[in-house]
Amino acid sequence: MIAWLNFSILMASSVLFSFYFLRIVMPAALEKKLGLFLEESGWTNVLAQVGTTRKHGVEFYAVATK
Repeated sequence: MIAWLNFSILMASSVLFSFYFLRIVMPAALEKKLGLFLEESGWTNVLAQVGTTRKHGVEFYAVATK
């Protein structure tokens, strides 16, 4: 009984973790959201200064100018 409960909690937490991880870390959606925000605010991306730090693997930075 406890083994099945443990297994079901493991499966549920794996599914929830995967869903939220992919939702938060999706770079394409984040870039689109950032692009729309910059356009509405009158800012533009400086593409020559876009990059990653390679420190943590997921960090992304960009520079915007008016």
